[in-house]
Amino acid sequence: TCWLSQYSRVNNVRPAHPHNVVIDMKASKVLHGIQLFGRKTTTSSSQTYLFPKTVHVEISMDGSNWTSLGVHTLGYKDANNPEDTMYFEQASSCRYVKITILGSQSATGDTTGVAEVIPF
Repeated sequence: TCWLSQYSRVNNVRPAHPHNVVIDMKASKVLHGIQLFGRKTTTSSSQTYLFPKTVHVEISMDGSNWTSLGVHTLGYKDANNPEDTMYFEQASSCRYVKITILGSQSATGDTTGVAEVIPF
């Protein structure tokens, strides 16, 4: 799986943040956190600028009424394999998870890329 915001310029402009995705887990689950993985790269073609920096997480049982689990600031230790984990203050039950990227690691901050999303 790989999720990318629109990165092709239209009239020399890319859509600015926020970018979001809603995940339907098909059944109610108890969440303690979410791990995000960026696109794996080599040092000659690093794409860490795509990795999220500021993320708002919301949950829902019906996909319409949302509860915030907070805004999280992410980083990464390995530029070739960016990943970070968000831990929630308390475990929460939900069927849907909305991840809104408020900003990326990029200096321009207009593009986002996530390779994997693992709720746990």
